[in-house]
Amino acid sequence: MAEDVIARIRALASKAPPRSEPLDMFEIICESVALVAHEARSADTQIGVMLYDVPRPFGDRVQIQQVLVNLLLNSIQAMQDIMDRERQTIVSLNGGEKEVRVEVCDCGTGIEEAIKIFSPFFTTKPEGMGMGLSICRSIIESHGGRIEASNNEGFGATFSFTLPVQAAEPALQAERQTSV
Repeated sequence: MAEDVIARIRALASKAPPRSEPLDMFEIICESVALVAHEARSADTQIGVMLYDVPRPFGDRVQIQQVLVNLLLNSIQAMQDIMDRERQTIVSLNGGEKEVRVEVCDCGTGIEEAIKIFSPFFTTKPEGMGMGLSICRSIIESHGGRIEASNNEGFGATFSFTLPVQAAEPALQAERQTSV
């Protein structure tokens, strides 16, 4: 698994197109939540999931899971100092014929500089390197999607990304044609 992540990051850095296969977003979200479950329990944070039946986008499973894990960990960390309300993150999946949308919504402190947070080396964490959200943006954009962040009404922030349902299909067909 770690080897796959490193190989995919290298491919991303070299501008290689992501692997393209039909993605079961329900499965990817559930696996990502399971990967951060220990961190969530340690931080006394609950993670809820709201999933709707959506078409399968095409993409690189490991890279999309990496994005979700990063967003979930950021969400947990954003709530670490919250003492006056329940710490909760909600992951939702919805979409239509053309794209699917994943949202990670927390009740943390919110974001002060939404424009800068996807920039390389920008961080609000004392121990952070400022690369996580920048890498997330590169991954999602390499899949033909977009990633956004906004403050919630009241408390917290929502990070969301979209993936096109059909945009990557021709690339997969072209790859098959060249490898035959």
